[in-house]
Amino acid sequence: MLPGLAGICGPASAVGGGGGPTDPNFSSVKLLMGFEGSNGSTGAPGMTDESSAAHGNAAASSGASISTAQFKFGASSLFVDGASDITFAHSLDWEIGADKFTIEMFIRPHALPAFNQFLCAQWGHVGTNEGWVLYIATNKLAWLMSTTGTNSVGSIIGTTTLAIDSAWYHACIDYDGAKYRLYLNGALEGSFSTPTTIFTSPFPLALGSSSQSATIANYTGYYDEVRFTRGVARYASDSGFTVPTARFPRS
Repeated sequence: MLPGLAGICGPASAVGGGGGPTDPNFSSVKLLMGFEGSNGSTGAPGMTDESSAAHGNAAASSGASISTAQFKFGASSLFVDGASDITFAHSLDWEIGADKFTIEMFIRPHALPAFNQFLCAQWGHVGTNEGWVLYIATNKLAWLMSTTGTNSVGSIIGTTTLAIDSAWYHACIDYDGAKYRLYLNGALEGSFSTPTTIFTSPFPLALGSSSQSATIANYTGYYDEVRFTRGVARYASDSGFTVPTARFPRS
């Protein structure tokens, strides 16, 4: 059971954490979403993966769409309404295993209920297909993994309480081969120092819910600039890093 559930290497100044004209690690980017599109859209171009892996368009459930009401960069973002998500079909790209990685995104919560809200997951929630999940636990950023598909290891729960409708947050987890680090706005929120081989889950990659269902562990709020880099710990710093101030590079 998830804690809180009731019922690119070096500092950003060193190797392009993002915001520059090009990304030296672009070939390692497996998902890149900027959500630039027309208000209310559920298809291209706003729902299109812009990474080198080119996973196509996300499947958006009812209640998930492009919104021009809020955005961190550009002119739009993704909004999920607390009972919806977007997903990409299962891919080996989502199977982190023991690899280095960085998962990061800008989020703007619109509601923060007491139960967990999944931000990005390959996690079955119940059963035998739990992999990994970046989520919000009791209004704090959190991370969890499984090594068997049923157990829970590497729990990190941050210390900063998130607020609703007040600011964009940069949420990030990375792993450099020795330590998992959870960051909020570039500051270290917590870490876990036991190298782990994450279970290979057959489920889709989901933004806004459990991978198992579009209506389980839902997040309510906005996303902008979601990036999943596999094979590179972009920040890997206990002292934190400077948050990107522009869209992530597209090349």
